[in-house]
Amino acid sequence: MFYYSATIFKNAGLSEKSSQYANLGAGFINFVVSIIAIPLVNNCGRRILTIISLFGAGICLATLGTVIYVIVSTFLKLLIFHLYVVGSLNLD
Repeated sequence: MFYYSATIFKNAGLSEKSSQYANLGAGFINFVVSIIAIPLVNNCGRRILTIISLFGAGICLATLGTVIYVIVSTFLKLLIFHLYVVGSLNLD
């Protein structure tokens, strides 16, 4: 992912220099979290952390699915409303 991250940031609208800084920031965050994770895995154990991350990932996916559903359903409602309004206009 980090190989393509500068391109992803650039495609998201950042300039060349800003995308490189964003890539550097993402790499730094990854490094810091890795340093924190090493003692955490040693103290808590992999099984407990896996179970906790499973619930965290489930909550994130449910939230993402709900947001996408609301956005799509709102868009479809607006589209149907606009089609109804345009279709009901008497342009003769």
